[in-house]
Amino acid sequence: MMEIKDSVAVITGGSRGIGFGLAKYWAEKGGKVVLASSSEKNLLPAEAEIKSMGGEVSTIVCDVTKEEDCSRMADFVIERYGQINLVAPFAGIIRDGLMIAPDKETGKVAKKMSLEQFQCVINTNLTGVFLTVRVRGADGQSQLQGTHLPGFLNGLHGNSRPDQLLVHQGRHVRYAQSPYGRIFQARACRQDPLRGGRPGLCRNPHG
Repeated sequence: MMEIKDSVAVITGGSRGIGFGLAKYWAEKGGKVVLASSSEKNLLPAEAEIKSMGGEVSTIVCDVTKEEDCSRMADFVIERYGQINLVAPFAGIIRDGLMIAPDKETGKVAKKMSLEQFQCVINTNLTGVFLTVRVRGADGQSQLQGTHLPGFLNGLHGNSRPDQLLVHQGRHVRYAQSPYGRIFQARACRQDPLRGGRPGLCRNPHG
């Protein structure tokens, strides 16, 4: 089990929702937190709350779909703290809508979800994870404890508490993402054929 005290956690989507919940837990246990979000407006109250708890926190604006932003984020953390012990990629978006919208009278397909709508979510929720955890994995920097990636949080279960989330090291990432993506998409379509499935939602006090 990773020792949290004085360890550095980089949390994307860290200004609210699950990411912010983890950030508070990490700070309470004596860890150092770097919150990343695409919205500076959302980062300010999150930073203030963690500081009010006595936690050590830094923030950075980062669009996880942009490779240069993720690289800049990693450089920022290394320059400030000298290490990255945990990467928690919780940046995510929802573009809810019908995958296939039938006409109410005829039952025929009237509208389809556009590729752009679908790709927007994939770019953030999947490619964004890849870019977030990859930026310091290939250069062999000593700050990453040899050739290993920092710990990588996987919180797939909607009822997970921060202390129950699983820590992984990155292996076979390009292969694993593609078949599991197909499997979950098929399951989602069976559960809700018109929407293509819906994830469980997280109550978010920040809106």
